[in-house]
Amino acid sequence: MLGVITKAVLRIVPLPTSNIYGAYRFNTLEQGVETLRELMMKRVVPAVARLYDEQEASIRFGVNKPLLIIDFEGYYDDLVQALWRRADEIIRGHGGEYAGSKYFEDWLRTRFNVEEEIEMVKRYGLWFDTIEVSTTWSKINQLYRDFRESLLRVSGVVGVMAHISHLYINGACIYFTVLFKPDENTYWEMWNRAMEATLRNGGSISHHHGIGIVRSRWLRHELGNALDVLRSIKAALDSKGILNVRKGMSSLTKSY
Repeated sequence: MLGVITKAVLRIVPLPTSNIYGAYRFNTLEQGVETLRELMMKRVVPAVARLYDEQEASIRFGVNKPLLIIDFEGYYDDLVQALWRRADEIIRGHGGEYAGSKYFEDWLRTRFNVEEEIEMVKRYGLWFDTIEVSTTWSKINQLYRDFRESLLRVSGVVGVMAHISHLYINGACIYFTVLFKPDENTYWEMWNRAMEATLRNGGSISHHHGIGIVRSRWLRHELGNALDVLRSIKAALDSKGILNVRKGMSSLTKSY
């Protein structure tokens, strides 16, 4: 939107030589959220951590409880083992029950099998979309509940599931997957409800996927007057409006 990439520099580092991974079941998603929050607050930072709600854990792993898959890696066995022991203490302290390493291995083996998932959903006459949002730790549980309840009230939506990932000391990303009957009205209504629920609960309407066309009209609702600052920068750096001019993508130079 603001420039042209002319060069990229790659950083190359050795692959980790040591890692320990596994999975834990929880009775409630809230227990898992508190676990992740404490891990990040105490800087016991995993290489991978994904907390699945009961719905997604059931579909992906056949587990009818929230499930956390987690991995620590590095270059020194003793340090990785120490991190794992501390993480295990924290997880069990919040009610986590160790479930072995199989679920993590299943995820590692199948995480890019998107075509298979698409074919499975189509066999049921459905479609799906993914909506990732983000928020602070104190707001995750309420945002998650309101988001699911709001979308499940949309005619044609048959399922809403989620996992929490991309952890930070102040919050995390919630990655929702919505199953729905292929219908344009259903599609737009579920996106409207999703953005409304996110903003209503103090979340951000995106995380790593960016804004794009679908979310662009909600940007004013989140940024408020800060959007005018972005427009000023855009006008200063791209006065002729030639950057990022695909349909709907140059709207910072226009009004929402």
